[in-house]
Amino acid sequence: MTALALSCVMAGQYIAMRLNRRVRILEKCLLMLELIEAEISFLSRPCAELLTQLCEKDELRELDFLFSGLAEVQNGSDIDLALIKAISLSHVLSRDDVDLILSFWKGLGKSDVDGQISNCRYHSELIRERLSSAREKRNRSSSVSRGLGILTGIGIFIILL
Repeated sequence: MTALALSCVMAGQYIAMRLNRRVRILEKCLLMLELIEAEISFLSRPCAELLTQLCEKDELRELDFLFSGLAEVQNGSDIDLALIKAISLSHVLSRDDVDLILSFWKGLGKSDVDGQISNCRYHSELIRERLSSAREKRNRSSSVSRGLGILTGIGIFIILL
């Protein structure tokens, strides 16, 4: 009985944690795009070097696809195929976010510097919109899910007592 009540409380906490995590991951993706834009603007780095530079940033440690993509590239895989595979298998991105990040990486390195900067800015704006939506959803639903989990747990405990 206690385990059932606690599982309801934990379910509410889990939902709130997932909402917070999505906001955090989108913030990291936005930072990644801003760093890439700066690197391309000032240094015109190729994609493989960009990936290496990104993996050295502590702020981007949560973006698992960067590290698995770099590992594939270092093992001799083509960078485009390695990143497509890494992004598709990412554990931190939602399915919608996977499509957006894939779209960005598929366009990177395929045009001149101005085209790549435009690609970065376009996808940054798309991520900003998703981030705004995710923050609203988190603010609206996070405390509600915690509260409902607690109330459901207490209710089950009382009913079964």
